[in-house]
Amino acid sequence: MLNHKLSPAGGWSEDVDREVETTVRAPVFSVVMPAHNAEAHLRDAVESVRAQTFPDWELLVADDASSDGTGALVEALASEDSRIRVLRRNVNGGPAKARNDAIAASRGRFVAFLDSDDIWYPAKLERQKAVFEDEAPALVFSSYERWDVQTGRRQAVPCPREIAYDDLLFGNVVGCLTAVYVSVQRNTFFLPGGAGRMMVPNPVGEERHHGMAPAQSERVAGVGVGLGA
Repeated sequence: MLNHKLSPAGGWSEDVDREVETTVRAPVFSVVMPAHNAEAHLRDAVESVRAQTFPDWELLVADDASSDGTGALVEALASEDSRIRVLRRNVNGGPAKARNDAIAASRGRFVAFLDSDDIWYPAKLERQKAVFEDEAPALVFSSYERWDVQTGRRQAVPCPREIAYDDLLFGNVVGCLTAVYVSVQRNTFFLPGGAGRMMVPNPVGEERHHGMAPAQSERVAGVGVGLGA
């Protein structure tokens, strides 16, 4: 388990030797999960990542100054699976900052997003990896389902097969829990993060930005199958 804490300069600092860390083989996917007072749902979200049929991933859980049992729970989960990395912030900065810091610490070829109160279906990463290999888009997203926890009712949220930048000027069709993008190969749209990283704006419009940034110059592909909820 790689453990991180907030440095005085405001970024994430690692409680590991950086020279040692660079020898660790980079995973195919980096999964970014912000968490603030997420104890009630965090285990389900993490277990949905662990249940993926494609196992080559790292999960970066950014504990955004939680005051409940989130910190202890994520530590326990990380002790069970070396693919889980824990980041901590002493002052709450909101989900956009937590996502950005996790992105900055990520090592994967692809960066995926999952909030701590959402889940993925088991074939999610495998299906999206196949689209990257077959079609070489900059970003892949998918349909998903909305669950009403009180009634148990599920509502499908479909996605188009492909979107363009102009489509996103009038609304967002990219569900955050479904978005996966190429982390280091297309630097042209990774501003303002730079260095091969697409950072999300803070805080307004952060989810729509996942699709808008790459859609300006690259192809964005949809998978018309529900892959999460």
